[in-house]
Amino acid sequence: MKEQCGHLKSTCAACLRTYLEGMINERRPLCCLEPGCKRAFYSDDVKALFGAKSPELVLRYEERRAADFKQRKESLEDEEPAFKKWLSRNTKSCVRL
Repeated sequence: MKEQCGHLKSTCAACLRTYLEGMINERRPLCCLEPGCKRAFYSDDVKALFGAKSPELVLRYEERRAADFKQRKESLEDEEPAFKKWLSRNTKSCVRL
């Protein structure tokens, strides 16, 4: 795994797996458990943690990462002008969009 912060050293593997599994199931961004830390988890991290034990979870994560949300984003922008304004202030475009 790519360890970019020092927070994972104090987290047991079982707790980390449970946390990331919940985040994957809820379709939320995978990041460090430490509040305010921006360390992201990548495919290699998920495979290292779940690969042999939960291949279906790895597959679900990879499907989520490959999903194209451009159409949904555009429909929300059309329906909710405030959302479009919020997006422009708080996000940046993904290179896949």
